[in-house]
Amino acid sequence: MTVIAWQPQERQKIFITCPYQEILYGGAAGGGKTDGLLGDFLNHANLYGKDAVGVLFRKSFPEFEEVLRRSQEIYGAIGATYKDKSKSWTFPNGATLRLAYIESYDDALQHRGFQYTWAGWDELTLWETDDEYIFIQSRMRSPMGVPTRIVATTNPGGPGHTWVMKRFFIDVNPAGMRPHHIYLNVEKGVAFEDKELDKVPEVNLDPNIKRRTRIFIPGKLADNAYLDNDGEYRARLLSMPELQRRMLLDGRWDVVEGAFFEEWNPQVHVVKSFKPPKEWKRWMAGDWGSSKPYCFLWAATSPNGDVYIYRELYGSDGKPNVGNRKGAYEVGQLIRSMEVEADEWITERYLDASCFDDHGVGTTIGVQFASPQGGSLFFQKSQKKNKAGSISLLRDYLKTVNGTARLKVMDVAVNTIRSLPSLQVDKNNVEQYDTGGEDHAADALCYLLRRNIKTFEDQKAEHSIAIRNKKVLQQFGSMGCQ
Repeated sequence: MTVIAWQPQERQKIFITCPYQEILYGGAAGGGKTDGLLGDFLNHANLYGKDAVGVLFRKSFPEFEEVLRRSQEIYGAIGATYKDKSKSWTFPNGATLRLAYIESYDDALQHRGFQYTWAGWDELTLWETDDEYIFIQSRMRSPMGVPTRIVATTNPGGPGHTWVMKRFFIDVNPAGMRPHHIYLNVEKGVAFEDKELDKVPEVNLDPNIKRRTRIFIPGKLADNAYLDNDGEYRARLLSMPELQRRMLLDGRWDVVEGAFFEEWNPQVHVVKSFKPPKEWKRWMAGDWGSSKPYCFLWAATSPNGDVYIYRELYGSDGKPNVGNRKGAYEVGQLIRSMEVEADEWITERYLDASCFDDHGVGTTIGVQFASPQGGSLFFQKSQKKNKAGSISLLRDYLKTVNGTARLKVMDVAVNTIRSLPSLQVDKNNVEQYDTGGEDHAADALCYLLRRNIKTFEDQKAEHSIAIRNKKVLQQFGSMGCQ
């Protein structure tokens, strides 16, 4: 009689059958992550028998208590045996799984003489850096030709939050479920990305080019019927402080202590890319930079007044907050070519006001864009005064009401999605974001939404000035002045 040791739930099934080489599963508490790891190796062992050699890591061995208890329930049911001395499981078909801790890089070095076909990392963000994780990758090999597999689980937060988020591209794709391909040129010893190669089937790749794919598969409490059936655990998470609740219950990676735009929620604000209908009003705005990145955003308004950011041009050299130093002429030509290719004609444009100051050096950035060499792009000068009013307007568009917001950002605007939630509160002015951070997309959004339309605060201030001037004129008139 066949013994069914473990039956995966729907989200776990997606995880263990995923064909890619490097997978992160989880993102929220209670999503069945530990069972997913144990079930994933069980599947690997069933596929490759005695040639399946696995290792499961935690930060310290005492943290294995729950893992060991659950593995005894699952693996023990099929006749696997556990040896406490070697901290390893041996399966009836000869497959082996070792339980090991890595508290420091020295612990990782203890694995120099080993080779693994499967490596699992439980709570990956507990490791402060990726040093240990990268080293273990050098141990992933099989003389029998078994495809190697690296899987990890975690919640957001922890000392390794940032590197894990970036490695699995969660900062630019918070919803996950999108594979990201990395290519290795074995002959030249270099790694690279190539969007054209992404379309090429594996069998048609150059033999010297090897494709490695990473993916984030989100898992939440709602995906675990066993834990979420009575609502008790959900109630416990709901009672936590908001920051922890967003991370552990909602699985939010973009939640940052001291974040300026607390309204940001990728589940509300990020939408799949589509081509806006021709009849929708379109316009664009930009924040200029050279040593720092520039950011240009294109917007379209739907019939119900929602604003969609449908295109982004971001001038970075790939390093955090470092620009690519391209000039206005070159960028202007690029903007014009993008619009021509999209068969659209944009007549309403806004650019930060500093681009219209020559600072004693001659031609301004605004004039360069307006020239034929700069694409004949005629920008209006953005409103600089009352920045607090512009930020307040952006907050209004970000505000979630009945599960939706007036501002939607298409998933092609990856740098806007990445940088907006990371902005911090200015320590000297809580009403503004810290301009020392990567604020270029936020600035562009402010220019875009403001559109030089006077805010209520502007109108109120102008009204007050008008009343004061009227009183002054009346006073002078009563004195007989003409």
